[in-house]
Amino acid sequence: SEACRGVITTLAALGLGDEVRRRDLRAVRRWYGMYRAGGKEGAERFSRRVFETAGVRYAIMTNVPFDANEAACWRPKPKEYPPQYRSALRVDPLLAGDRKAVETALAGSGYDTSLEGARKYLRDWIDTMKPEYMMASTPHDFVLPGEEKGGAPSGVGTPKKKGVNEEAMKEPGAFA
Repeated sequence: SEACRGVITTLAALGLGDEVRRRDLRAVRRWYGMYRAGGKEGAERFSRRVFETAGVRYAIMTNVPFDANEAACWRPKPKEYPPQYRSALRVDPLLAGDRKAVETALAGSGYDTSLEGARKYLRDWIDTMKPEYMMASTPHDFVLPGEEKGGAPSGVGTPKKKGVNEEAMKEPGAFA
C-alpha cells in the first residue's frame, strides 16, 4: 500500500534500509529506543535528524490561546522549543463568535471581558508566542455580515448581544 511504502521509504532514508530488508522490527525498535532513552535531548536529536533528512528547515505549529490545554504549554512560563518549531496564532473562537470560550479565557487569565481586554490578551499572546502568522479555520460558507449579497462588508451593522463585535474588529489597528 502507499502508506506502507511511505513508512519503508522513511525508515530507509533514516538509515534503516538493512533492517527493513531483513524485516527486523526489533532492530528498528532498538534504533528508536536509543533516541527515546535520551529523554528530551534524545527527542531533540531525533527531531533534528528527521528535519535534516527531509530537507525541512522548520515546521509551524498552530496554537489556540483560548484553549486552556494549549495555553498551559505557554504560560505561566513559556516552554522552550527547538528552533525548528515555530508557532502560529489561531483565533478561530473569535471568528466563530464563541463568546463563552473567549470570555472564559480572558477572565481565567485576569483580563477584562471586553474588546479592549481581548486586544490586550492577543497582544500579550503575540509577545509570548512570537507567532509567524495569525490564522483561523472557517467553514466553507463563512461570510462576514454584509458580504452575503456579494458586496464588501457593510460599515455599521446592527449591534448584537452575542458573539464578537465584528465591526470593532474591522477598525484599522483593532489588534495593533
